[in-house]
Amino acid sequence: MSLLADGLVDEGHEVTLFASGDSRTRARLEAVFDVAPSEWIGHTFWELRHAVSCLSGAAEYDVISDHTGLLGLALGILEVVLRIEGNAVSAGTVVLVALLLIFGSQFTLFAMWFDMESNKDLR
Repeated sequence: MSLLADGLVDEGHEVTLFASGDSRTRARLEAVFDVAPSEWIGHTFWELRHAVSCLSGAAEYDVISDHTGLLGLALGILEVVLRIEGNAVSAGTVVLVALLLIFGSQFTLFAMWFDMESNKDLR
């Protein structure tokens, strides 16, 4: 991502990169973590912290490129819908929606697993 950010800076764009504090870039760096939590990349909580950090100030950006997968997609859709309706989006709202999505997904997957286990003898 730093290569993309640096290329955009070289072209004269104002770019903010949300990454760990030990990242190297010519863009403005917003760090959630001082050092990259490499062993936790891909785990929802750590990805959520980056997404919330960015989306809580989304009004000041023209474009957001997010790589957190479905979580980022859901939060981005929330951001767009609330902005279209003229509402301000607080970090608490983003966190609440993310947690509801996570819990809902876990509940759904658990229910599917339970159903599969209960009916594994059926053919």
